[in-house]
Amino acid sequence: MTNPTIDLMMKHRTIRSFTDQPVTDEQIATIIGAAQMASTSMNQQAYSFIEITDQAFRDELAQAVKKPSISNAARFFIVAVDFTKLMLPQSDAQQAVMHSNFGNTQMTEWAVFSAGMAVQNAHLAAESIGLGAVELGAALMSVDSIDAKLQLPAMVKPVIGFALGYPDTEHMPDLKPRLSLDGVLMTDTYQPTQAENAVAEYNDRMTKYYAERGEAVPRNWSDWFGVAFGSEEKPLVHLTNYSKQKGLYKN
Repeated sequence: MTNPTIDLMMKHRTIRSFTDQPVTDEQIATIIGAAQMASTSMNQQAYSFIEITDQAFRDELAQAVKKPSISNAARFFIVAVDFTKLMLPQSDAQQAVMHSNFGNTQMTEWAVFSAGMAVQNAHLAAESIGLGAVELGAALMSVDSIDAKLQLPAMVKPVIGFALGYPDTEHMPDLKPRLSLDGVLMTDTYQPTQAENAVAEYNDRMTKYYAERGEAVPRNWSDWFGVAFGSEEKPLVHLTNYSKQKGLYKN
């Protein structure tokens, strides 16, 4: 079963190379408007898309985190969890209580989930009008400079970078395979054997995928994560501490 919406989803590619063709403000309004229609917990809409138009800062950020698309895309945004706007009309006493409540881990996770769904809506909307996009978690490795540049108040925390523009068709990525349905869809209880079999089958496909792309040392999905996250601890404590400094993940 399929339809145009599902076809668009199934053809998804993350675009990291862009042309210099500009993206209009009208297109951005359409994309962010579509993002706003994503489901959001309790209608909080606890996120903001903040565009960075300072090209010099974008160049600096791209170099710092080694992600050229931050610099080369037509438009670049930082998407942030944003509880501040929910507290704006409230009394000082109410704001103090809300600050404590919104700092709860579960409240923060709901807001991150809402922001993620909004970004996915924006990505699909961009693809539907001929644009491409990439989400950039690596942008947060320079979160201090982002925070200072954007003058973010307490309770506003960046969660992802979002770059978009017209795809460079000479550097289009392959359609990357995904886990089989058994790798993500289970019934009634978690199924360890089902997951193990799905991962093994996926590793076989990914070994072939990387080999066909000319990888010097063909590797599979599990090998990649073993090297990336199983050899040494990642220095992400700073990001955890930063979140707490912003008033989030307090309890």
